[in-house]
Amino acid sequence: MTRLEWLRRAGRALCDMGIEDGMQEALHALSCFLSCGISALYLRGDSEVPEEIAGRMEDMIRRRRTGEPLAYILGERYFMGLRFTVGPDVLIPRQETELLAEKAIAWCKAQGRPVRVLDMCTGSGCLAVSVAKLAGAQVTACDISRRALAVAEKNAEEN
Repeated sequence: MTRLEWLRRAGRALCDMGIEDGMQEALHALSCFLSCGISALYLRGDSEVPEEIAGRMEDMIRRRRTGEPLAYILGERYFMGLRFTVGPDVLIPRQETELLAEKAIAWCKAQGRPVRVLDMCTGSGCLAVSVAKLAGAQVTACDISRRALAVAEKNAEEN
C-alpha cells in the first residue's frame, strides 16, 4: 500500500472510532514511523510503505481502538517546540500547559538576573526543561515517582 493509501485507511479507521482528528493522528503517526515530515508524505504519496511500517500502523490503529493515547504509542510529544519522551509513567504534556510555560519564561526573563525555579511533580519534565532552556533559569525538578524522574532526566539530557 502507498503512503496516501495508508493515510486514507488509517484516518478513516480512526475517524470511525470517533476520534475527531483521526486524519491528523494518521498523518502524525505515519510521518513519525517513516521519520519524515508531513509534506514528504504527500510529495512521495505514491511510495510504497515498507512492511515493517505497515505493521506499526496496524498496531497503532489497534492500540488506539483500545483507547491508548497516540502520544504513548509514538513515545513522544512536542511541547514548546521541544521533543519530549512520554509513556504511561508520566502525563502527556498539554497545550494549555504551554501557556503556563510561556508565563514562567516571560517572568524569568523579566527579572533581569538568573533565577532559580522549583518544579514540583515534574512528570515528563516538560515545564522544567522548557523554562531552563528557553529562559536560562536554574531549575530543580522533583517528583514522588522514580519512574517519572527517570523520564524527566532523559528529557533533560535530550533537550
